Parts: sequence; C-alpha cells; structure tokens
Amino acid sequence: MARIFVCGEAIMDFVPVPAAAGEAFLPLPGGSPMNTAKAAACAGAEAHFLGAISRDLFGERLLADMQAHGVQTGLTPRSDDPSTLAFVDMSTGEPRYAFYDRDSAAVNMAPTAAGIDPQPGDILAVGSISLIPEPGAGNILRFALAQARSQMLAFDPNVRANMITDRPAWEKRVEALFAAAAVVKISAEDLDYLRPGQAHADFAAERIAAGAGLVVVTGGAEGALGLTAAGRARVAAPRVTVADTVGAGDTFMGNLLAGIQEAGCRDRAALAALEGPALETLLARAAWAAAMNCTRTGCNPPRRAEVLAAIAAGRIG
Repeated sequence: MARIFVCGEAIMDFVPVPAAAGEAFLPLPGGSPMNTAKAAACAGAEAHFLGAISRDLFGERLLADMQAHGVQTGLTPRSDDPSTLAFVDMSTGEPRYAFYDRDSAAVNMAPTAAGIDPQPGDILAVGSISLIPEPGAGNILRFALAQARSQMLAFDPNVRANMITDRPAWEKRVEALFAAAAVVKISAEDLDYLRPGQAHADFAAERIAAGAGLVVVTGGAEGALGLTAAGRARVAAPRVTVADTVGAGDTFMGNLLAGIQEAGCRDRAALAALEGPALETLLARAAWAAAMNCTRTGCNPPRRAEVLAAIAAGRIG
C-alpha cells in the first residue's frame, strides 16, 4: 500500500476566542505539515509524520492529536528541545501568526530515511516555516531532494513572510523544491509573493514544462486551478459559513495527496497523464474538504465519508 510521509513542523496554535475580559487564546494543535498529515489520514490514506516532536507538555498534546486523527507516529522522532508556539490573529479575517520557535524541536529537526523502505506510489510532502530557519531548513531540503529519487515529492511553500529573515537563501530552497517536486500546490497569495506579476496559469504551465506531474494553484473562496501535461481543470469552492480558515490549505493538500493515491497514480508519469475529468474530480474533493474545515474552529479536517456525503448532497451542513 502506498503511503504519505509528511516532514515539517508541528506547533501549538493559540487561537483567539471570546472571553469575559475581551479575548483569550485557546491552544490547538497545528503546523501546516502536521495538519496535512492529519487531513490525509482523515481522507483515508496511510499517513506518517516525520517531523520532530518535543517531549514537553505541548509535544505530548501534538503527538496525541495526530494519533487521534489516525496519523502513524512510529517514525516520528522525539526531541528534548521545546515545542514551537504560534499565536494567531484573526482580526482581518485571515490568520496572521506570531511564532516563538528559538532552538525548538522544529528548528533543529534532522529527518532521516531510516525505516521508510520506499514503495511505488509513496509521497513525501514538505513545506511551510520549517524551510526557513537553519539548521532544520537545510536538513529537510537535503532529505527531500534525496527522497525525491524514490518517492513522489509534493511541495507547498505555505509562505510566512514575517518569519523570513534571509529571503535569497529561502527562495533558493523553494526553487530547488519546485524543480524536484512531482506535485506542486501553492496558494494564489503565496504565488503572488514569490512571482509578483506572473499569471497563475503561466506559473503552472512553467512548472509542468519543467517536469512537474501536477500543479495546483488554490484561491480560497475562488476555487482552484489544476494542470497536468494531459489536462486542465478549474473547480469552484463550495459556499459555507466560515468559522475560520486555519488549516484550510493544509486540508486541501492532505485530501489532494490522498486522492492522488486513490486514483492509482503511482509515479510522476501517471500524474502527468491525468486528464480534465479525473483532475476535476481530484480537485473537487480537496476543495470540498477544505470548505468543510472552514466551518470548524482550527484545523479540524473532515473524514473521507463526510466529504463524499457532502459532495453527493451538493451542500455542506
């Protein structure tokens, strides 16, 4: 059975909630890679988390949360370094983050291939803030590029501009992963940051011409665009009452990767051969899952059966 391995940070998000004194913060498990692993597991995939988890009290919560969502943690390294904490500001409607991660488990992670034994159809997903600070960023890059020889590499940069202190070094890592990835998923906002002025469809075509199997550009409420060498599809996002958008992109990514495996794509060539109708089905499932997550607080990805039932009913809730 093909598996999904996710490498990157697991952090504790402190999400604002109403309180008698005005506002309080509710600690919720988070971190884009961890959220992606949870979403993939909820979507029915065998998902493994390879990012380092602290042995502190927050790390124990993070580990328990992943396990509760069905993520396999047998290959998850533990660390004596502290957990990363992120305080979330929702005052503008979109999440903004303040991170506290000096010398954390995420910053110092050093993933290895021990115990993986790659199988046809395996996917390794990387991205987000773990690609910013050294030494972890360099360690993850080297690991991902090495594993790309035997696994389909999936990459979502998930930009956090306020954390980037050395943009040229960070962009060099991003471009190396773009070049190696079989699957590129990027939000329209992140693409505008990385390639200001470039049309989203042109970026997708550029990456396909460079060898990517599948490129997806997500636009939140505007839906998503997907491109392969054999086809193109655009899907709308279902309309929902939004609780918050935390983890929506990660839920999309996890369901996209699970859908790739469910469609029987076992290598880059199979991805490239996906035509319009199959691509539309793949994107629609991911978009519906992301929309369902937006009706809940924090990253709380739906189960596969919930998504399929909502699609069949043509509505959420």
